[in-house]
Amino acid sequence: MRVDTLNHYGNPKFVFTVQTEHQEVKMCCCAADPFINDRSTNIVLVDSSRFEDLLFKVNCEKAPHLARGSKKDLFGDYKYQDANDCFNQPPDNPVPVANFYPSHEVRGWNGLVNTRGVGVDDLTRTVWLMANGAKEFPVNVRDLQAAKELCEYIGVKGSKVYSAKDLQERAKECGSGRWPYFNMYTAPK
Repeated sequence: MRVDTLNHYGNPKFVFTVQTEHQEVKMCCCAADPFINDRSTNIVLVDSSRFEDLLFKVNCEKAPHLARGSKKDLFGDYKYQDANDCFNQPPDNPVPVANFYPSHEVRGWNGLVNTRGVGVDDLTRTVWLMANGAKEFPVNVRDLQAAKELCEYIGVKGSKVYSAKDLQERAKECGSGRWPYFNMYTAPK
């Protein structure tokens, strides 16, 4: 996973590069100071095919036609064009990552399904990524325990939950070592 940092109009962001079939797109989340204990940044790298399996199992109420739908169904989602407009902005204006939230049981095709901590906000951008062939994409889960469960259930095999500190280290590894607070903050050496 490629992670960079960006000072977006005075707001520090972690920026993720996501590969789709035809282009790279940029997604972001707020970059809280990694030297404090930021509990609201828990990035999980989601495997698209595992996520699609979950959508099918829970019979997604917001968009039942998308679970096991064809690409035509994904492209035809009524909010697809809104997401398409967002993902086609310049790379210095990245799309926020989707937020997943704790939800342990939802009504599925055959009664209650244990989602192991997965609930979805921001489904439209997730649908756009799947329609455009992204094999994996980052999401934020504000609850650490739910993030761990999500990572195990639909995360990319071998990945982990990334904290703000982990993301800063990853950004340094990817060549974006300058912390985006610029003059507002100086990281300890």
